[in-house]
Amino acid sequence: MLVRKYPFIMLMLFVIIANGDLMAQWMKTDFQGQAGKYSSYYFSSKDCYISPGFYRSSDGGITWDTVIYSQPNLYAGPFIVHGEYILALIADPLLSGEGGWMRSSDRGESWERIHTNFSFGIDIFLSDFGRIYGSCGDGIVYSSDNGDSWTAIHDSIYMISSFVRNGNMLYASSYNAGTGFHDGGGVYRSSDSGQSWSTFENALTGMLHVENLVSVGNDLLVESALGLSISIDSAVTWNEVFPTNDTIADSPVSVESSLFCIAHSGPNFLKNSILYSQDQEKTWNDVTGNLQGKLFSYLGADKDYLFVMTDSGLWRRSLSELGIESQHSVTSLFTDLHVTGNPFGDETELQFSLSTGALLGLEIYDLLGHRLFSSSRLFEVGDHDWYIDGKDLPHGMLYARIWGKQDSRILKLVHW
Repeated sequence: MLVRKYPFIMLMLFVIIANGDLMAQWMKTDFQGQAGKYSSYYFSSKDCYISPGFYRSSDGGITWDTVIYSQPNLYAGPFIVHGEYILALIADPLLSGEGGWMRSSDRGESWERIHTNFSFGIDIFLSDFGRIYGSCGDGIVYSSDNGDSWTAIHDSIYMISSFVRNGNMLYASSYNAGTGFHDGGGVYRSSDSGQSWSTFENALTGMLHVENLVSVGNDLLVESALGLSISIDSAVTWNEVFPTNDTIADSPVSVESSLFCIAHSGPNFLKNSILYSQDQEKTWNDVTGNLQGKLFSYLGADKDYLFVMTDSGLWRRSLSELGIESQHSVTSLFTDLHVTGNPFGDETELQFSLSTGALLGLEIYDLLGHRLFSSSRLFEVGDHDWYIDGKDLPHGMLYARIWGKQDSRILKLVHW
């Protein structure tokens, strides 16, 4: 009787039961390129980029176009976005001499060559506090001038696979090539912007493949030959998250304090799904929904959307559907944050208002990324001043980073 009188309602109930959540849906974009796990991706609420080939989206990843180079035989490989610049390794299959690391300041429309001063090629990984970190045969290198010049800062860690910042620590993962070239393999950390590094004897030490590091809130997640492992003590010890008895996982990505990954299960691990956790990877939720494809190869995110590359194309899903609120929509911790006196001489002050009481941290860096000052204080609700003594600070351009809870700001300082 109910079926006859309300066929539409019955159809809706069937759809909800079959799909779990009617409103939570993936949208297929019009991306037509070829990309996979080891391609390069950048997603934001405005511009998005994917290589190889170098594709660009100006509407948050829905529609894509190919950026045309001046030389049609060139295409982009690995890249990073650093402020207004894109730094990309431009491949040159025809060996015309036009390839190498190049830089664009106009969203990929035109490119200029970056001349490095190393005998080995540079792999670029991280844009952090005005500095670009990479690695080459000379070890860990950095640039503070958008790639115009490079400096080697550590020569005993090679085969870098990723960099990530978590709080005031910089982390690097390294894999052991198995060639006797070095004793690498593991996770290293630095508290002085890469000048010195330490590691710990644990399950990852000497690991042949340590592919990727991800910052998840205050924790670290690593993707290695062991699967996915998490550390809650700054890389000292690691606890295995995956594999389980019947599931392996890869492509971890963090949004706020939530972790997403691609899971492979079933016979021969051919069933693909998207899982996420909000409780330090203790429990997992399946958000695969209407996602199509037999092979899921890459997972990425910006502050508003989750992106998945499958063999059927590139798909996008709103994070708000999953109850994950983007950081820029959360009420800011700081109100009216500014520097009183800038440029400054012997002293200056950061002035700000707090919407809630919080423990705040303040760090000051030079252009080379050296940490010059570090302090933390507990503040109540209201207006505050944070005094900065300039007597022990070098002259020139400096960066101040102030943070608390999930809000972090960077201000430029000029010391006379």
